[in-house]
Amino acid sequence: MTKKKQTIPVLVATFLLFCGFATPASALSQKINDPSITRAVQELLTMDQGAGVNDIHVMTAQKVVTLSGTVNNLLASDRAREIAESIKGVRAVINTLKVVPPARTDAEIQKDVMRALVSDPATATREIQVAVSSGEVHLAGAVEYWREKHLVESVAEGVRGVRHVQDDLRILYPHIPSDGEIGGAVHDRLASDALVLNGQTLKVRVDHGNVFLSGVVGSASSRWQAGLDGWVGGVMDVDIAGIVVRDEGIRQMIRTRASLYYQPDAKIRESILAALREDPRVHALQPTVLVQNGQVTLTGMVDHLQAKVAAGRDAVNTIGVLQVNNLLKVQRPNPRPDDAAIATGIKEAWARDPSLYGEPLVVSVLAGDATLQGVVLAPSEKTRARGDASQVRGVLSVINEVTVSSLTNPVNDQILADNVENRLFWNPFVSGQEIRVTVQNGVVKLEGTVGSATESGAAELAAEAAGARRVDNFLVVVNNQWSYPSSSIEF
Repeated sequence: MTKKKQTIPVLVATFLLFCGFATPASALSQKINDPSITRAVQELLTMDQGAGVNDIHVMTAQKVVTLSGTVNNLLASDRAREIAESIKGVRAVINTLKVVPPARTDAEIQKDVMRALVSDPATATREIQVAVSSGEVHLAGAVEYWREKHLVESVAEGVRGVRHVQDDLRILYPHIPSDGEIGGAVHDRLASDALVLNGQTLKVRVDHGNVFLSGVVGSASSRWQAGLDGWVGGVMDVDIAGIVVRDEGIRQMIRTRASLYYQPDAKIRESILAALREDPRVHALQPTVLVQNGQVTLTGMVDHLQAKVAAGRDAVNTIGVLQVNNLLKVQRPNPRPDDAAIATGIKEAWARDPSLYGEPLVVSVLAGDATLQGVVLAPSEKTRARGDASQVRGVLSVINEVTVSSLTNPVNDQILADNVENRLFWNPFVSGQEIRVTVQNGVVKLEGTVGSATESGAAELAAEAAGARRVDNFLVVVNNQWSYPSSSIEF
């Protein structure tokens, strides 16, 4: 597992991949088999223009999806894998995509990788050595946690022209816990992660710092996320070979056993604090976490906008959370860069990003508040534009007015309703049977009940990605203790 690249899932980015595609059949009449899975993956890839879909081939055998062909950047390869893993019924994804980036000199790539690492607030303080040969980036140096190591690698992969990243970063854990302590931390993390369907039942074995996970989860993306949860402090390696994906019945079991969504406030707070400590964008900032009847309030100061976003995401994806009020404030840096310098930093970040290079994007900054405009080809690129801007020093907030060209054309209300139901059907984290979808003049209304803040957010983002002009989310998040309307949840 150490040698296989993993991408930390970002809820918003993952579910925005469910971009609009139309099928004549009702979602309720679809069957989950190899041909339908292949068709769903192909259709989703088709709408994700940034993935270079014409050169990606999809084959499914016994619900195992194989991706082959070529893409022009590492982000596209990761995005294609995420799309396939986020399809209901997929047991595993074999990604054999070859990355063939546009030609750039090694000196140009090295310069941009170093700039990216220095510009990212979460990696700026690390002394990372960067060498490049024929588009392959070699990273050396030391970090304190595996997630920091992974973040450094992800920053390098997000640079235009990079063909491969060889990560030889050393992890210098400040404290080496016992196997028992590691096992307890991993078990708690799995049990509290809403992105791991059935994570409460997974078995954890630890041998000299090596973590072995086994059991059954409800989706391929949950299996991947379980492996990420295994990387707590002190871990040497994580093995997920013992985890089996079995979609049938697991999501319904979770939805009908409401007790799985209930956690005492003290337990929710403890789980969120543990997640924040493991998040390299947040762990050194120590936000204040208050929990009352499943409602979470985050307060305090963070030193960059991306830390606020990451903290909110960590809270939303914790089992038992019904509502999140993210009141974290971004501290103005000292010395504070002027607005022109901030705008320049955002433009440079976009120029380094292989998924955004050449796109007609513009930015204006006023007193640290950045407004983004322009047109991109896919929802994931709109998300990247915001993410790149959020990591620039001095940005206090981002207004993302970037539009997606594939979603700008008017859509018939019935077709849009079918698209939304399709998104909900194929999304492994949503029990669409309890969600009612109505559409009027391009405005999608979601009504019904869901079991977690994660499920509500997934449903709302799926509707947005299907082409909704606006989404009115009237879903109610319930468990066997409390219920709250989800419209005030912040993601």
